Amino acid sequence: VHEQGSCGVYLFSPAWYQRTQYPQIQVTCTQATCTPVHTVSSLTSRQRLANVSRTRSRLAHVSPTRPRFATVFILILILFNIKIKIKIKIKKMTSEQSLHETVKAFIQSFQTLTEAAHLPLRATKCLHRFTPASVNPPSPMTNQDWALHLGKLRQVLTGIPVVAKEIHVNVAKREIFIWAEGTPGFREEVKDGLTKDGLTEDGLAKEGSLKQEKGEKREEKKEKKEKGEDREDDEWHVTTEYIFLLSIDADGKIERILEFVDSLTVERLRGLMMRAWRNAGTETVLFEGGTE
Repeated sequence: VHEQGSCGVYLFSPAWYQRTQYPQIQVTCTQATCTPVHTVSSLTSRQRLANVSRTRSRLAHVSPTRPRFATVFILILILFNIKIKIKIKIKKMTSEQSLHETVKAFIQSFQTLTEAAHLPLRATKCLHRFTPASVNPPSPMTNQDWALHLGKLRQVLTGIPVVAKEIHVNVAKREIFIWAEGTPGFREEVKDGLTKDGLTEDGLAKEGSLKQEKGEKREEKKEKKEKGEDREDDEWHVTTEYIFLLSIDADGKIERILEFVDSLTVERLRGLMMRAWRNAGTETVLFEGGTE
């Protein structure tokens, strides 16, 4: 083993200690009568090599503490980084999914033109702005203004089925671009000069004659539909294009709507809606402050 003194204490010579690099405290006996049983110089070369080999074999089974700690620390950092990336990816996917759900609900809300379908999608301070200036748009509409506008539309329209042609979602800026087209559905009772009371504009027709006239028109429309000509001559069927730019807040509510309308077809629709409102016995305009 090691050099043992006559007093029972194991002695280590500095030279032997450095050669073996044994990780223990070097002990030297101070007793004058203590003499080593074996000294390094008294050992043969073979014995010294055997001692060194045994020491090294023992040390080979001992893992250094510092490298082990560093490895564990690096693994923790890698796992933490992976976890953060996964969370960011999941959050991004969730955010993008919620924006697409908002788009879907926004488009579907025009089917019925009800406040219950529109207002829950909007933030409290949401503003709806129309453009371009050539259509003489109103001032930006608040939620209250928009609810009044929907009420006017429901008097003559059953809805405005909107079909999206392109949708682009910017998750970072929380903005949505929608290019769509829609065809306002006018109520039958406001078409062709018919009023809610069952009278024509001059007020001379009776209920029976109007029913007969409606039946004839219905048969005529049915024949045109079978021939594929039902929409070509229908002046009340107008398809127009829209571009919506939506800004979404952190709560997933629409805080700003910028609506681009087709200035050519909107004038045609404006005239039809004025006729429809007159047929319904209502004096109103499409936009308050407009030039209708």
